[in-house]
Amino acid sequence: MKFVRLLVIPLVFSNALLLAEGKRETTTIPPGETQKKDLTTVNQEVVIAGNLEGTLILVSGELRLSGSISQDIIGFFSDVRIEPGAVIKRDLIMIGGSLTRADGAEIGGTLSHVRSYRDIRNMVSTVLPFLPDSTDMVLFRVVKIIFWFIICLGILALFPDRIADVSNRLTFFSTATVKIGLKGLGIYFLFLASFALFLFLSLFLIGIPLLLSAMLLFFITQAFGRTVLFFNWGKSLAAKLHLAKPGTGFFIVLGVIPYFVLKFLPILGFILLILMDGIAVGISFRLFFRKRHPTG
Repeated sequence: MKFVRLLVIPLVFSNALLLAEGKRETTTIPPGETQKKDLTTVNQEVVIAGNLEGTLILVSGELRLSGSISQDIIGFFSDVRIEPGAVIKRDLIMIGGSLTRADGAEIGGTLSHVRSYRDIRNMVSTVLPFLPDSTDMVLFRVVKIIFWFIICLGILALFPDRIADVSNRLTFFSTATVKIGLKGLGIYFLFLASFALFLFLSLFLIGIPLLLSAMLLFFITQAFGRTVLFFNWGKSLAAKLHLAKPGTGFFIVLGVIPYFVLKFLPILGFILLILMDGIAVGISFRLFFRKRHPTG
């Protein structure tokens, strides 16, 4: 139970960093206007008095809703106020944050607000009833998935064009992707070797800053690479499901599904996750060091 609670600390810390960035920008859909695409925001105030025909994803933001949303609202550490007459035609899912719902507001689907360890445990028991009594290890994996989901949404919101550009040039089961994966695996194991070396050197103090720097660099490369992977997987799933005009944020939602499945496969999942991380690291170095192709 303790390590599940400890894993929540990075989520809260990442939220605090977003809040510390400064004054929030405001995204507004005025009365009578309609936006026909999904909306993903990070550390923003969102005011919807008109209509949003899509899904709204909030990360560390605020929402004031008096209009309508045709799909879901998914909020992470956000403050949501639903005013009289507001309509959410599908689900409202919140992790952390606060919710104020006025009388007369309509939610067509399910309302889920996760605010505590017990809420996470209940959620896992409901969504994954086939798993044995929602053990701490299961909860540990679920919280990690949520953590990466938030991180990848934030990166997509900050670098949408770059993520889409690299994803569009990524074709699975191609020679180029295999080369990226092999190079990435080499870098991945180089990181692991450096961790061991710097951990040993930390006994003599000099290794501590090197170890922290290596860990930070590894996290950054993983985060960017996984964002591209989730975006690519989500876009492919959306095409196969024939979803009409899904937004880029929804690609991350769909793309997390294969990652979720791999997390609960006993042995094969562990091997495939290492391969995934290798490809992610390779993609990330390509993202940093390779120039974008001209779009003509």
